Amino acid sequence: MARALDGEPAGRMTRLWPQLKVLSSVVSGAFAVSVPRLRELAGPGPALYTTCFGATEGMVGINLWGDAPERYALALGAVHFEFLPVSELDAGRPRTVGISALEKGQCYEIVITNHAGLYRYRLGDVVRIAGFEGRTPVFEFDHRRGNVVDLVGEKTTEQHFRRAFAQLAREQLGGEAGLTDFTVWPDIGTLPYRYVAYAEVAATVPRPDAAQLAARLDALLVVENASYGALGRVNGRLDPVDLRLVRPGTFEQLVNLQRDTAAGVNVNQVKVPKLLRNTEQRALLQRGVLPGAATG
Repeated sequence: MARALDGEPAGRMTRLWPQLKVLSSVVSGAFAVSVPRLRELAGPGPALYTTCFGATEGMVGINLWGDAPERYALALGAVHFEFLPVSELDAGRPRTVGISALEKGQCYEIVITNHAGLYRYRLGDVVRIAGFEGRTPVFEFDHRRGNVVDLVGEKTTEQHFRRAFAQLAREQLGGEAGLTDFTVWPDIGTLPYRYVAYAEVAATVPRPDAAQLAARLDALLVVENASYGALGRVNGRLDPVDLRLVRPGTFEQLVNLQRDTAAGVNVNQVKVPKLLRNTEQRALLQRGVLPGAATG
């Protein structure tokens, strides 16, 4: 999506549709990287609104706040909810908690039982409890279960990477819209281990210095995930991030590859993985690396 928006002038939507007031869009997860460019295209007037947080298996949350596009009140009554604390995610016999036991600031995987016959089904979505509307839990999406890099015990999530890349774009690329997309490959083929990050910069942004970006990204990951610094970088168990800039259009090719190889999957469900584990997909990204734009 972000690639498709490159080159379009800021505020174009409101010039085409002067009465445009609201844009409805998914803004979390794999789509989050496209939101800054979407806001830029829309201009300052229209609000960006996500109506709900849902899954094929059932409705999970309803957005009650027009100014908080990523916050949802739990859809009580839609399905039966249980929650797995993050400490239980990898347990052999994980123990769930009910709605009354949820704590603000803590993360849980959602478990549902629905009217169609799914019984205690783990959605894979890990959410953070942002607070309560009365007695109803209010949550924000945090990450997908399994989308965690744990090379030396650091447990870096896709959300850590998103926040670090967003800050990097604000500092070094003229704003978040300057980053088209990114993904990270956990590299265990070298010692010490390291993260290999692939990033595509918007075509409108002058090509940055990859080494400078890599050093800053590494520092930002330490800020976002203290364990990355304490368990990996401080003691030398992890090498610095290896950042590789790819040619414009590379991530569009990645999405096309996923569509071609994902038989039977709705094309709307094809998303750029933020933590990469597929060797064919990595090979495509590696072929797209710009000359002199790799730090490792």
